[in-house]
Amino acid sequence: MAALTLDPKFRVVPAPRKAFDLPAIDAAEAASATGAILSGVASGQITPGEATEVAKLVETFVKAFETGD
Repeated sequence: MAALTLDPKFRVVPAPRKAFDLPAIDAAEAASATGAILSGVASGQITPGEATEVAKLVETFVKAFETGD
C-alpha cells in the first residue's frame, strides 16, 4: 500500500511518485513500450490505472505515426 501524507489543509493525499521512464519509441517499438509499462506496474512504479493511461498514449502515438506514413 502506498504511503500517505497529510497536506496543510488536513487532506490525505498520496505520497509523490518517482518518475517513470518510458523509452523513446517509434511505431515498430510499441511492443517494447508496452513491456516497459507492464514492468512499471509489476515493480510498483505506476498503478494499473496509470499504466492504462500511458498505454492509451502509446496507442494514440502509433495510430498517428501510421496515419502519417
